[in-house]
Amino acid sequence: MRVHVNVNGNTVVATDDGFIGIFHKSKKEALMILNTLFATISLPWGIPGSLLAMHDLCLLTYYPKKWLLDIKLSTIQSERNMFSFMRDREGSYALWKVIERTAITTGQFRDNMVSFAYTVLSKHHVLNRDLVLLFEGYTLLSKDSLNGAYLYGWMMIETFLDELWGEYIDSLNYNREERDSLKHHDKWTSHHQIEVFSLLNRLDLNSRNLLNRLRKTRNKIIHDRYNVSVNQTDECLGTAYRILRNRVRNPRDPLSNIT
Repeated sequence: MRVHVNVNGNTVVATDDGFIGIFHKSKKEALMILNTLFATISLPWGIPGSLLAMHDLCLLTYYPKKWLLDIKLSTIQSERNMFSFMRDREGSYALWKVIERTAITTGQFRDNMVSFAYTVLSKHHVLNRDLVLLFEGYTLLSKDSLNGAYLYGWMMIETFLDELWGEYIDSLNYNREERDSLKHHDKWTSHHQIEVFSLLNRLDLNSRNLLNRLRKTRNKIIHDRYNVSVNQTDECLGTAYRILRNRVRNPRDPLSNIT
């Protein structure tokens, strides 16, 4: 075992082969924290990953003096656990060593990922939810469910644009009826929101063009049964990730540097 850290008041341990364990009384909360950690590991480095489900969780006993973990299944073996335990069997290393792996140092794990996860978990509950949703989108991408993954990414972009639009309208010196009219989704779509934010210089030209391109592709998926490519899906999810990252690190200008 390599890392033993505290995340939002919970002890987290990680091994050098990628196993991450957490000590928590609630399985539901443990699952959320683990998925947050997996997302912060996967998304910034572009490492393929998939969302944890409740049946993926294991029981573990930690022996700190020996730096050892004793891992036991708590449910019927899931696909993730099946391959994980198969990897640990004697003689199986030859089957796994040919798979390309991305190394992460203990410093990267401790200083970058854990600190970002702590910030999201402790201070930004809505962002935490969105981070896990985005990771679910990338899970669909890893399973070649491209249209579903693309729509996950656009859903997050569109939802945030709408929240930003609502904040802008509320800041105007209009009466309630006028503000409600400007928030009407049938009249003020994401297209209108993008154009107004561009006119207000909250979006540069490249970002405006990017969001409009993503929007048009979303419409083709919905209305024309268009099948997107891996690159298109990765661009959409990547844009959603950059906006989410800005919401944590640069909340006053969340639409900057998203191209």
